[in-house]
Amino acid sequence: MNGWPGRKHSEATEVKLQLRKMSTHILLVVEDNGRGLTEEKTQGIGISNLRSRVQLVEGNLQYDSVENEGTTAIVRVPV
Repeated sequence: MNGWPGRKHSEATEVKLQLRKMSTHILLVVEDNGRGLTEEKTQGIGISNLRSRVQLVEGNLQYDSVENEGTTAIVRVPV
């Protein structure tokens, strides 16, 4: 986990990844136990970059975050 770039910002000690091929899309779920996202962070360059990259492949990005409890990000990309 030392090489994971998000560790510095989120202070997460655990990250769970799920990658699934569904019939119409690929599903990526990333969960961490970090600090969570504040409203300010959701408007920042990091989330904006993620959203732009997902949109380039006609995908969808959703996330749920509770401050001091972690973040779950879900990416769906059509196949």
